[in-house]
Amino acid sequence: MSFSGFKDHTNSLFIKYQLIKFFDLVHYQTAIFVYNFKKGNLPKLFDNFFESVCEKHNYRTRFASRLSLSLPKARTNYGKFNIRFAGARLWNSVDEKIKMASSISQFKKHLKEAIIK
Repeated sequence: MSFSGFKDHTNSLFIKYQLIKFFDLVHYQTAIFVYNFKKGNLPKLFDNFFESVCEKHNYRTRFASRLSLSLPKARTNYGKFNIRFAGARLWNSVDEKIKMASSISQFKKHLKEAIIK
């Protein structure tokens, strides 16, 4: 398809063809889920799924001003791979300019650009 060698590295091909690797695709979809949560686009079932840092404390901190989510307690790897923990941790690592996207299409576009780089 790309006429590259059998033992060539694939990273440059993913960048060249603007494709997202599977591991990054999981992060991409998780970030979209959290974005939809923050915008209120999910069913009522998910209303209390995540907790903002600013909801937890009565005072302003740098972490709260970055629209960060509070990490739930997780003692095991199962807990750390749970979407509540992994989604909050991923959301906290997303750049502020991407978080402030006005629409889901803008969010997806900027997030994909950040992942592919």
